Amino acid sequence: MRIPSGTTDQYIYFVAVDATDSTTRETGLTTFTVYRSRNGAAASAMTTPTINEVDATNMPGVYELLLDEDMTIGSGNDSEEMIFHITHTGMAPVSRSIELYRPKITVGNTLSVEEDGDLVAAIWDRVVSKANHNLASSAGRYLREIHQAVGSAVEGVVDNSLGDATTISFKTDLTAVDDFYNGQLLVFTTGALEGQARPILDYAQTDGLITFDEVLTSVPVDTVEFSITPLHVHATSEIATEVRTEMDSNSTQLAAIVADTNELQTDDIPTLIGDLNDPTAAAVADAVWDEPKADHTTSTTFGSELQSVYHANIQLTIDAANTQDEYTVTWFKNSARVTSGITSPTIQVVARATGSNLVSSTSMTEIGSTGSYKYDEGSNRITNGEAVLVIATATIDGASRSFSKLLGRDASS
Repeated sequence: MRIPSGTTDQYIYFVAVDATDSTTRETGLTTFTVYRSRNGAAASAMTTPTINEVDATNMPGVYELLLDEDMTIGSGNDSEEMIFHITHTGMAPVSRSIELYRPKITVGNTLSVEEDGDLVAAIWDRVVSKANHNLASSAGRYLREIHQAVGSAVEGVVDNSLGDATTISFKTDLTAVDDFYNGQLLVFTTGALEGQARPILDYAQTDGLITFDEVLTSVPVDTVEFSITPLHVHATSEIATEVRTEMDSNSTQLAAIVADTNELQTDDIPTLIGDLNDPTAAAVADAVWDEPKADHTTSTTFGSELQSVYHANIQLTIDAANTQDEYTVTWFKNSARVTSGITSPTIQVVARATGSNLVSSTSMTEIGSTGSYKYDEGSNRITNGEAVLVIATATIDGASRSFSKLLGRDASS
């Protein structure tokens, strides 16, 4: 039997039989002697052992021992074994062992984690990799594929400790070879320049020197952070140079175009070239997040997955008379209760310890016309200290949707 460390209201059962024939059940016994030992410690007598006879008529010889002494495991241990040795004059000695364990999640309660809790931190700090996040249509796989499509960005820090940075050139902590980052896009991620992006005109390994063609709005200060995305872009001056080179190499054809086209004689070519530059990262981000959901409904795409989000609230109630387990399920779509269109609702209860059905898949009954469904079980009930996986399934909006929740009873009712 497994009992959470620190719990002092749980019982273990034992059968008292005659010490001579080891068969005859002994009833009406009181004043037992109980010794206990936890995790290799010396035997120690329980000070005031509480032992009750369960029912001398219907369960003769069956007794219960309250486990209320020395029930907390040692610091740093996740699990310890404990044994109880029970004796009484004329009764064959009985030994019962249990396991004390440190619970990771409180049994019988819905998991609730604060924004800064360990579980949330573990989720957001999880390394996104093909080995760990390859399930089709999962959020982890979508994030990984987006990351692969964009490429592995390089992070760096400005070194302006000598105060020699300018609005177009500054030292960094980068160590790659000369020209390694030429033509890539640098975006500042902290400080006053956060969000500003510039194409890298030139990169030198010495001092990690980065040079832009387009000036920044201010000089980057020391320790400001940035990222370099391996997207090939060109500075305005590079584009202008290539255009001029192409124009010079085709001067005969250009002369004919200038002679025949009044527009080219009056247009401001450098301005037109400037208009061709890549849009800012902020503009691209705004366009992505402002895109209507209705325009992206193709099956299996990320857009279609965001159209509708379903979940179910599964609850367990122990009735006041303690004669049945009462299950209640309410379905939600996009955080709103689903009150119609639910067909074939079923519930299944699986024992967590064995994986066997406590309640096989069976139909549920709607509570009036509320859209919530119920199922009452009076025979195959959850026992004290047992955890079960409750699986609720129904057809909603033409598709079968299944949800599960871990529930249990951790105290006598």
